Amino acid sequence: MPYIGKSPTNGVRNRFQYTATAGQTSFSGADDNALTLTYSDTLYMDVYQNGILLVPGDDYTATTGTSVVLVQSASLNDVIEIVVYDVFSVADTVSKANGGTFSGNIAIGGTLDVTGTATAGAVAVDNITIDATEIDSTSDLTLDSAGTITLDADSGSINLLDGGTTHAELINSSNDFIIKSSQSDKDIIFKGVDGISLIEAMRIDMSEAGKVGIGTDSPTERLSVVNSSGDVGVRIQGNTRSFKVEQNNYGLRIYDISANSERFRINAAGLVTTPLQSAFSAQPTSNINNITGDATTASLTNVDYTEYFDVNADFNHNDGANRGKFTAPVTGKYYLGYTIFYSGITSASTSGVHALATSNRVYNNNFNPYNHANIGVNGNIVFSAIVDMDANDTAHVTFFVNGNGSKVVDIEASQHKFFGMLIG
Repeated sequence: MPYIGKSPTNGVRNRFQYTATAGQTSFSGADDNALTLTYSDTLYMDVYQNGILLVPGDDYTATTGTSVVLVQSASLNDVIEIVVYDVFSVADTVSKANGGTFSGNIAIGGTLDVTGTATAGAVAVDNITIDATEIDSTSDLTLDSAGTITLDADSGSINLLDGGTTHAELINSSNDFIIKSSQSDKDIIFKGVDGISLIEAMRIDMSEAGKVGIGTDSPTERLSVVNSSGDVGVRIQGNTRSFKVEQNNYGLRIYDISANSERFRINAAGLVTTPLQSAFSAQPTSNINNITGDATTASLTNVDYTEYFDVNADFNHNDGANRGKFTAPVTGKYYLGYTIFYSGITSASTSGVHALATSNRVYNNNFNPYNHANIGVNGNIVFSAIVDMDANDTAHVTFFVNGNGSKVVDIEASQHKFFGMLIG
């Protein structure tokens, strides 16, 4: 139903009073009480002259919303009274007793107390403070944010439950981040999509004291890396080199990815090979003649050697004065040895020394060349030792014979071998 006025508490009409001057017809602006005349609908306005109600159109006109004009001029001190009624409607209301629906927006400046259940299709709020302990949903619940979603738990623990049972916890413990599987012997499993297939990338088996499985759901070691359909490898990479520890059909190997080369292998039979382990075997390219016999210690160097093999190229077979020398690539234990076939011995050749000379020490072996020789003419010597060498130490063979007074002893190339390898 329509009501007249702005609201029940602010009144329903405004009264304007003017005292006329002689011959005045138009009344507007501030009245005798400093109220400014204004109106919106002449149907809700009454005009009085000295207490007599005037007739609209016959006695006055009101068309501007701010002035009233008399048809007949007023006399001096006539009292013109204008009563303006405001129009409003309260039909579009929701009943306090019976309730109803608001179809538009509602702005609430204070606190909204709801004692029952609040049902809303969507709620837009600046902040939510919950006095109770739960937000319940009868179906899926989505938290959708245009920015970051932050979960701030002052207890330092965020729990994941299913049907009221805690299955997982995210915990702050002295600023350490703990991911906890809360059920006894239940694993932590990492899964993802490879192409279109769901795969298990890794599993931490809690029933096995936290053993980690990659490629297996049943790890048997602290770390189990498994590929049931083929080779499996673990890459280890630093700032300069990259290696791969790999198991394949040939066994277990360590592969230098940076150098594209295999470094170590244990085959299925348990045999160990180190393809680049330093090892060599060589002999002089030609006989070494007249090197000793007069108490000269001759180094079997500075002559070209023919190599049978030289893994890692640590034996110098043809470069300058160091020909015939082996250089240790790393600090370690080396197995080194040689054979020497000598000739030119006489009965005067009564003392001699053959030796393995390294940078650390010399392994001397005294012998009687004549007694050792075959019918006092030539002889054969075999010697080997495990020696301690530092990186860049060298080793070579020396030969000493005394008693002849001149260099008459020769070394036959085909029977002199110098060999060795790194063993640890």
